[in-house]
Amino acid sequence: MARVKIRLSGRGASQIAQTLAQAFTDYVEELHDRTNTFVEELADTGVQAGVAVVRDTEYANDIDFGVEKNDTTGNIHKVTVKASADDKEVHWYTNEKRTERRSEMINPLLMAEFGSGFENIGTYPVQDGFSSEAARLGMVQGSLSPSYGHAKDPNGWGYFDDSGNLHITRGEPPTAPMFNAMMAMQEQQNIEKAKRKAFR
Repeated sequence: MARVKIRLSGRGASQIAQTLAQAFTDYVEELHDRTNTFVEELADTGVQAGVAVVRDTEYANDIDFGVEKNDTTGNIHKVTVKASADDKEVHWYTNEKRTERRSEMINPLLMAEFGSGFENIGTYPVQDGFSSEAARLGMVQGSLSPSYGHAKDPNGWGYFDDSGNLHITRGEPPTAPMFNAMMAMQEQQNIEKAKRKAFR
């Protein structure tokens, strides 16, 4: 049996303790930085998912997506995935001669998230929880008052654009950018990808 003995003086033991303490401090700081990176990478995945579902819609240029870095306290690492859009006025005409103009203020983010018009929520394959969350917020499709005419007409309704062209629509189905962002951040493959990038 081989043995190695090292005799330490008080000063040598103190130096080793200081070295170990510094190494531990460095390790904690590195772990802290890597955890921040992990959380930010996962948030970026959410933003990309949100951008992807609205990319080909009419609201794509109206919605801003981003990641807000929160102050990190202790072992809590937080970032916020956010989306915002300014209200905008939309207008249409009720007849081809464009003598009667109607308008509404809408929010492109809410229109993209929850859709609009006839009850077309089933036309978009969203995950469980989306419909109930929309209802909880009072945003149930097809729930407009009767004064909105053909809002519940299964054949849709018509309106005229600025050139007098007739459009038939049943409304816009929801693309749910923020719901999709949340679901993307919960997917195991995205968690693993962010983990590999942060802790490689």
